Amino acid sequence: MPLRRKIPFASLALLLFTFPAPEFASAQCAIKPIKPIPPLGCKDVTPAEAVLVAQTGASHPPQVNKLPETLWLGVDLSLGMSEDATVKKLAESGYNLRKLEPPEDLRRKGATSMWVVGEKGEGKKSRIIGSMLFASGKLVNVHRDLLPEGDEVEFGRQLYFAMHSLEVEGNSRCTIETINRETPDLSWKTATLTCGKKTIFIELQKFQKQDESVQLNEELSSISRE
Repeated sequence: MPLRRKIPFASLALLLFTFPAPEFASAQCAIKPIKPIPPLGCKDVTPAEAVLVAQTGASHPPQVNKLPETLWLGVDLSLGMSEDATVKKLAESGYNLRKLEPPEDLRRKGATSMWVVGEKGEGKKSRIIGSMLFASGKLVNVHRDLLPEGDEVEFGRQLYFAMHSLEVEGNSRCTIETINRETPDLSWKTATLTCGKKTIFIELQKFQKQDESVQLNEELSSISRE
């Protein structure tokens, strides 16, 4: 009767690692790494960009298309619109328009004409709701008064919708600036949020012996304010 020799486990492991295993798969049948399956009860949080790169071999994530920057001043306005078409569009919508000579500092920056936009209605005493600036017949600046008169709730509403517009248009790179000017007769504080070519202004003004006032304005411009 042949004797059975017991081989220690450590020796068996050494043999397995010493002799290479046969190659069961050819190059055509090579197993490609797959995306790990998350444990049961866990949510897959792999970024969509990473999945797209793995599937398509793209080296860069997809670009997000930004919407055109526009500002509502009775009608949707965008930079570069012709002066004649813009004025005609607002006039046909019933808004009061008045042409002015641009201030000297704006003329030095190329501005050739300025229009003040009043609310709808007859008469020259209509409340001003904004202004437009043109350079050589092209729109380069639109300014809108969001809160000429209103309370705290209306202020919050207008600020929310102005900021929501920035988000919808894809403006994610923004800068914040605050300015404080004090004189014996006037206290003036300004906070600005600038995203792309759009800026939201909050202005606090207090003249001597008068109550403090607040203004909320929005601007779309290709002209530097400096």
